[in-house]
Amino acid sequence: MSRRFAGLSAFYFFYFATLGTYLPYWPIYLETQGFALHEIGELMAIALLTKIFAPYIWGWLADRLQYRLRLIRWSDFIAFAAFVPIFYVKDYASIAIILLLFSFFWNASLPQVEVLTLNNLKYHAHRYSLIRLWGSVGFIAMNVIGAWLISVRGADVIPWLMLSLLFLLWLTTQTLSEPRLSFTAARIPSITRSLNAPLVALFAICFLIQFVHGPYYAYFTIYMQEQGYGTYTIGWFWAVGVIAEVLVFIYCSVLLRSYSITRLLFIVIVATALRWLLLAYYRDYIVIVLFAQSLHAITFGVYHAVLIHAISKLLPSGLEGRGQALYSSLSFGVGGGLGTYVASQLWEQMPSHQLFIYAGLVTLITLLCLLPLYRANRGEPSRLP
Repeated sequence: MSRRFAGLSAFYFFYFATLGTYLPYWPIYLETQGFALHEIGELMAIALLTKIFAPYIWGWLADRLQYRLRLIRWSDFIAFAAFVPIFYVKDYASIAIILLLFSFFWNASLPQVEVLTLNNLKYHAHRYSLIRLWGSVGFIAMNVIGAWLISVRGADVIPWLMLSLLFLLWLTTQTLSEPRLSFTAARIPSITRSLNAPLVALFAICFLIQFVHGPYYAYFTIYMQEQGYGTYTIGWFWAVGVIAEVLVFIYCSVLLRSYSITRLLFIVIVATALRWLLLAYYRDYIVIVLFAQSLHAITFGVYHAVLIHAISKLLPSGLEGRGQALYSSLSFGVGGGLGTYVASQLWEQMPSHQLFIYAGLVTLITLLCLLPLYRANRGEPSRLP
């Protein structure tokens, strides 16, 4: 692997190592600080809600100014600096402000690095997954290491892990390079004029798939604790899902060349519904929980690779930054943030497993969004990669 791709792989590693600490263990830290379950859900939703506007603002700036790499470096440095005060505050409002500032800049960099990766790969975009899989490796590493450190040092180690990883993430941005592009900002088309039925359907799927992940991202760790599983076991539950994701990323280029987007997304939607229903009805059976977690290979691994590939192909040159930012905003931002918020409001009003049942049923509605993709694929096969 060239030095250029090594830097990109390192970025993905530390970005998702940070995520692999934040998602499973930040709720535990908040719980030890005395916050109620609905407050934990609201605070967890902040990082997702900033994805609604932060990626697109930075994507617009990157496309217009053509200073993509400079913006990536500054956004990650400010994210690191914004997180430092977390050690000195304990009240809800102050932590909410810190998470808002940190996540606004942290969420800004990933979509732009996705563009850098695709621009560096040029005509070999199907190899994207071989670089992106290092993000999954980072996520797995912190699932396991984080669980061990928490069991040894307690939940107070979690902010230190977050801050250390954010600093290492900023360091990796110094190794990245940006290829020269052959167009000027003045010739960049409007993204609204580039939207069509297949693209709108893709973005609708992005929203719905991440919306139904809301209960999982906010409460899976606490949900498993309710069933009597220990922190170390729960860390492995998270890790198993991402290990399966790594395996899929290795072979995703083959899947993208062998199957249509419509067929792959059908599999993603069905697997997502199955995953939530298994967690709802068979949560006491560790083997079934492990199997449900292994479906993450499809519900995120295949989903993400397909969406990144499809959006880059369907949007004209010059809209890469805003296209990937819109994907991030609508899926992990609007979808994930709203799903997490709704989960936080319902979590204490019903049996916890019932929320996963509802998530499974809502997921099946997403199948309707495949109709425009199916029609486009049948009528104009060249429209879809």
